[in-house]
Amino acid sequence: MSGHFSARKASAFAMANAQFSFWSEPTNLKRNLRRLRAIVWLVTIGAGFVQTWASRFWIEGDGNNYLDVASAYLCGDWKNIVNAYWSPFLSWLLALCLGVFHSSPYWDSTLLHLLDLVGLLLSLFTFEFFFRAFLRSHIQLPGSEDAEASLSELGWWTLAYSLFLSTSLFVLTVLNTTPDVWVAAFTYLIAGLVVRIAHNRGGWHWFALLGLALACAYLTKAFYFPISFVFLLMAWLSTGNPLKTLKQAFLGLLAFALVAGPWVALLSRAKNRFTFGDVGKVAFARFYDRPWHPFFWQGENGTGTPIHPVRQLLAKPRLFEFATPVGGSYPPSFDSTYWTDGVRVHFHLSALLLTGSVNAARTSPAALTRAPPSAAAIRRNFLPDLDSAARICTRLAYFVLPLTHKDRLAPASPQAILFMGPAADCVFELLHRTG
Repeated sequence: MSGHFSARKASAFAMANAQFSFWSEPTNLKRNLRRLRAIVWLVTIGAGFVQTWASRFWIEGDGNNYLDVASAYLCGDWKNIVNAYWSPFLSWLLALCLGVFHSSPYWDSTLLHLLDLVGLLLSLFTFEFFFRAFLRSHIQLPGSEDAEASLSELGWWTLAYSLFLSTSLFVLTVLNTTPDVWVAAFTYLIAGLVVRIAHNRGGWHWFALLGLALACAYLTKAFYFPISFVFLLMAWLSTGNPLKTLKQAFLGLLAFALVAGPWVALLSRAKNRFTFGDVGKVAFARFYDRPWHPFFWQGENGTGTPIHPVRQLLAKPRLFEFATPVGGSYPPSFDSTYWTDGVRVHFHLSALLLTGSVNAARTSPAALTRAPPSAAAIRRNFLPDLDSAARICTRLAYFVLPLTHKDRLAPASPQAILFMGPAADCVFELLHRTG
């Protein structure tokens, strides 16, 4: 009887060990990786298309404005093409598709969602580009010297694909008619290039590609303009020999300037001052200074002196007119930077920090106050979101990871790039409510 029990116990142990070995030391690694990749691509295509088709007639205000800018390109309305609020990349893609297919307005929202589906698939491709480099550079797999990881390469890819699918299908979904999925695609590409630069200790072509990718990301969302210089700096420092790779880093900066520079010049000429986009300033003023209504700003509460606001025809009831000179389906939203020209941003540190800890909170009816919010006002007007606060703590904890490496804070070591993600992520979490 005891022998039978021992045999069953040994069989169960062997089965458990075999299941574990599938993740730790797979016998057919390449075949399993191909199967896993095929499954992920099929799930992404299938789930993405289902989301796209189910929401094909849903469009947000952002998407409608991008379509308006694309229509301005097709109509040769050069006056309304240069827009300091809506970045041009998605409008260029829309204008190209509308010009090629000559579709009726009935299909406009569907086309916008299909473009986001293409962006989703591109983001999966660039995510693989990034993670392949990251896996090769920073993860010690079982069987290698000084290996610390318990997962096989298949296990790491399973974890990575799970994170990608969860964020891409439930956070940056194609349900939203925004260029966010395209921003994600360029971000993965940039991260992959930076990791390769660190791993190869530089490289002329890698720096050139990094500059081009950063420029494309900026043309998709304006906030990438200042962040681009951070990425270039960290990529340069991560080479381990900044003096030797200084010219390579300059090549990356030159590539960025050649692609992004013309758009910056057009915006600056239209505004008669240097600017790479005013969306950040307008969004910040809307959230923290709380004008009576963001589209009908009249300079209330000491927020600035309007240069050309929407024209108020009646005070009671409030009646506004905005027929000219801005185009679009809804001119106040089409170019908010024109109507809010002259706004003065007030910096509220306490409100900014508190917003970071409760950024996903919902506004109460008291949120439309005319007074600039203090920290106490923020507490009254917002319901805390513990999940958001937990994300802040988690992202701050990411800073501990580079400190565990033997090189720690060496500024010119490849480990310096580990700070880029958590740093940008924490800043985004603080400013998430500002757009």
